[in-house]
Amino acid sequence: MRNDHSGSNQVSEAAIISSVIILNVCVIFLYKITLEHQKQQYDISLNKKNIEAEHRILNEMKKNRSNVLKLKHDLKNQYLTILGLIKNEELNEAIDYIKSSFDILEPPTKTYTSDGVLNYLLNEKLAEAEKNQISVDNQIFISKNIKINNDVLAIVIGNIIDNAMQASMRMEPENRKVNIVIKQFNNDLLIEVSNNFNPEEASTRTHRKEEGLGMKNIDGLLQQIGGIYRHWTEEDKYFVTVVIFNVYKKK
Repeated sequence: MRNDHSGSNQVSEAAIISSVIILNVCVIFLYKITLEHQKQQYDISLNKKNIEAEHRILNEMKKNRSNVLKLKHDLKNQYLTILGLIKNEELNEAIDYIKSSFDILEPPTKTYTSDGVLNYLLNEKLAEAEKNQISVDNQIFISKNIKINNDVLAIVIGNIIDNAMQASMRMEPENRKVNIVIKQFNNDLLIEVSNNFNPEEASTRTHRKEEGLGMKNIDGLLQQIGGIYRHWTEEDKYFVTVVIFNVYKKK
């Protein structure tokens, strides 16, 4: 009987150990499946946001092309007007008319960087801010030796500025303020954007964490290129800081 009891205990212990091992294997397997699923969802979300950003840039390019075609049509009419003034020997009027056309031929733009795409993006964003009565204080310097992918940089900067302006536009015009700092810090690129916002949005607009280019998506981009991202609030101000490492080529 003792032998039977001892054998029964050994069988029970073996069964328990086997069950624990099987359970652990199942947990590990489920954990692996969960991680893969989350990664797939994250990749889908990241790709979606990248596509949305590229779509916005494409729309801006289409708008710019439409403006060029309109300008071409206007220039044709202007040339006809100038020819008419010259034929009538109204030279002074022709000169004044040409001078008044300079603003159309050379629209005022600022140069923030030697990269044409990013410089165009910054000019468009700041022009949009002015149109929406948003006061923007900017300190922007990007070296021509930058080696980061322009698309990634445009997506990160473009979306951060968009989010800041959208939050500002929900304020009264006199409170719409955005501060943009983009500059070199040693061999790294520092991007700091802050804006006024309504503190009540911390609870009423929690869905913003899933919309726009959220923290997870920016983190994903920075993990690929090397960098860090942080955001926080202080009273009625929202701050975003991004540091991208090793973005300058050595001469």
